[in-house]
Amino acid sequence: MNHQSHYRLDDETGCDIAVMDRHLVVNCAGACVMSEPFTSHNRRGRNDYYLMHLIQGSLEMDLRGSVRTLGSGDLVIFPPGCAYRYVKGHREPLSYLWVHFSGTGVPDLLAGCQLETDTQIHPGVSNEITEGFRLLFRNFINRDACFEAASSAQLAMLCVLFGRSLMGRGGPDGLYPTDRLSRSLEHMHRHYHEDLSVRTLAEIEHLSVSRYCAVFKECTGLSPQNFLIDLRLKTASELMLGTDLSVKQIARTVGYLDPLYFSRLFKERKGVSPLGYKEGSRGMEESPA
Repeated sequence: MNHQSHYRLDDETGCDIAVMDRHLVVNCAGACVMSEPFTSHNRRGRNDYYLMHLIQGSLEMDLRGSVRTLGSGDLVIFPPGCAYRYVKGHREPLSYLWVHFSGTGVPDLLAGCQLETDTQIHPGVSNEITEGFRLLFRNFINRDACFEAASSAQLAMLCVLFGRSLMGRGGPDGLYPTDRLSRSLEHMHRHYHEDLSVRTLAEIEHLSVSRYCAVFKECTGLSPQNFLIDLRLKTASELMLGTDLSVKQIARTVGYLDPLYFSRLFKERKGVSPLGYKEGSRGMEESPA
């Protein structure tokens, strides 16, 4: 990736802005590719957030009162008003990707992705993350009517990728938990109304039945059978609320040929019969405001 910079505003000196009337805004973004030694020191910090992701080389950086060495795969996010200083004291190639952003939704976005500020984080280097930055840059280059919304959405996805990479470090299989079941979960959501066996789901993930059940319980907190039941009953509830289908029709739609068994199961799990649930929801819709 070549050295490049992209700015939301025409004047690049005006990109250091704290935006407080919008959820998420990307002020500017780019890639730094450098061989010569240099020092960057901002004693007052910025008005927005500063995210830096190293993909090659190393930097000496002041973080929380101590000097740390950041290397390939490291990430740091400086919050507004946080002074920062980093030094490249050698002539080896250095490459890092950066983005400055602001908005009222930033704290919740970072917290939801478990990304701390002003500290060394190591999500690692991945093609998916690098491609995410490329897509972010592309929005600035194309600069169509949707570019600000698209760049904000792409930044949110980058935070998700960083967060999932960090969460995946602790998993026994080195993956974000539900990624270990992604193919079988997708199969369940597409074919929940069919006769699904645990053996079929395990084969999709290339696992034994016992191992699959153990991993499934670890990732979802449920057995595959109970997960499937919950999925079917959730869909049934939605159909009762949003359609005029009969209980018998809904039972068949979600995979239960015996409407009596469906009704018993529904009442056991929901605490009310399907007919009572359907009539109760209708009464709520018809009640005066």
